[in-house]
Amino acid sequence: MDISFSRDQVAEWARLTRPQVNHMCNIGLILSEIGQVRKRISVRELQLAAGSAAFMRLGMQPKDLIAPFEWLREQLETDANCALRFKYAVNGLPKVEHAITDFWLAIYADADEWKAHWSNTGAPIEGKEACVLVNFKTVFENCGDLHG
Repeated sequence: MDISFSRDQVAEWARLTRPQVNHMCNIGLILSEIGQVRKRISVRELQLAAGSAAFMRLGMQPKDLIAPFEWLREQLETDANCALRFKYAVNGLPKVEHAITDFWLAIYADADEWKAHWSNTGAPIEGKEACVLVNFKTVFENCGDLHG
């Protein structure tokens, strides 16, 4: 059985309010995908909710995070290096490894388009009017341990 979380647990861990979590679920920023009668939220979605919350604390609106986080979900499913780096940001590296463990997501825009980009460093994107960066490793450290 998969570990899952209620909306109240998501709110507490991601440092959100319950109404914020409800709104994020209603607009599709957080996906409730576990359970048949009462949908619950998976560990991955809980982690993405914490990342979304960090962007919101930096002034981004939840509706503007939907497309970038859909893109990030796709990357986590299709890009093995992305998934590995995200896992390292959550759990840290095995003691024998010595590599960068940060996982940055940059969301940047200009008058014509928005883009998202994940990386191991927090480098801003040149030539864009706006760029917001979040280090998921730091976000997870600030949230504390997961308890299902």
